Amino acid sequence: MPILQLLYKSRAAALFQPYEVEQILQKSQDANSHRAITGLLLFSEGYFLQLLEGPEEEVRGVYSKIVQDERHTNVETLIEISSGERRFGSWSMAYGNQETVNESWLESLSAECTALQRQQEPDTQHLWARLLSLTLNLRLSA
Repeated sequence: MPILQLLYKSRAAALFQPYEVEQILQKSQDANSHRAITGLLLFSEGYFLQLLEGPEEEVRGVYSKIVQDERHTNVETLIEISSGERRFGSWSMAYGNQETVNESWLESLSAECTALQRQQEPDTQHLWARLLSLTLNLRLSA
């Protein structure tokens, strides 16, 4: 079964405390496990960066809710790819926060994703490696 990998960024509409993000994460992890969705959520300096991966209909349903969620502003899809394999399959939704995920870093990631989307057969190996290497420095909870 093909897996949709959707990476987006957004800005928090209000100031979140880390425990508030972790509460949202816990609810998401519970719901996502029933939908066969895995991925990664990063939150830092008021920005969200999230990779959702799973069955296309499920991923699009979750993303639609995120776009409409008043806690997010400036929601932007960075990349959508149909793949035969998950990159974050062992994580119901890994979570981390760190200063690295700032506006400048997100802009460089956005540029990389835009370039990948223009390719007929995008090679996302570097993109996923970049996200995985970032997680090595984060406090993660799966």
